[in-house]
Amino acid sequence: MTGNTWMTSDLHLGHRFVAELRGFATVDEHDAEIIGNLHACTRSGDQLWILGDISSGSSTGERHALKLLDEYAAARGVAMHLITGNHDSVNPYHRDSHKHFRAFTDVFTTVQPFARRKVAGTYVWLSHFPWFGGGDRGDVERHSEARLHDNGRDFLVHGHLHGAYGRWTGERSIDVGLENTGLRPLNWSHLVEMISKRAEELSNG
Repeated sequence: MTGNTWMTSDLHLGHRFVAELRGFATVDEHDAEIIGNLHACTRSGDQLWILGDISSGSSTGERHALKLLDEYAAARGVAMHLITGNHDSVNPYHRDSHKHFRAFTDVFTTVQPFARRKVAGTYVWLSHFPWFGGGDRGDVERHSEARLHDNGRDFLVHGHLHGAYGRWTGERSIDVGLENTGLRPLNWSHLVEMISKRAEELSNG
């Protein structure tokens, strides 16, 4: 995963509540900003990883988000990969998620609940959720069954928290949700630098 690969999470296209929290007067203005930023950052041949929650999760909202993302990817020539979030109907956490798989694979190159990559000898997990026990936006940790467990060695790139804990949410976990990245995707090479630096700091005690 080198070159023009990008990471983002929690787009929440068509989601009025999140649009208002982000300071937008209307959903249309919010969605135009998010999609516009994707266009501005990416180029033909790039890879975009979305770590969950493309919409509010309602049927209408999800169809709207899939349409916007499909149009963006086709116009830009970008391959998109989805790590499913709790608001995505295709997430296996949900009953009957298999019924929604085709709608998502028509838009995304790959769809999976998590993935693992390697950075300078260090394993990096991609998930929508923070580590198990890694907290939530409220007092109660939600979706514990869907969370990966911290083995004390690997790093985690995730979303879900909407900036509640800042960018570094733990010693080896990073939240790439839009609230932490100026509503723009984050280049993978920048993440590699951050992770490599933190791994070196941890190894040096």
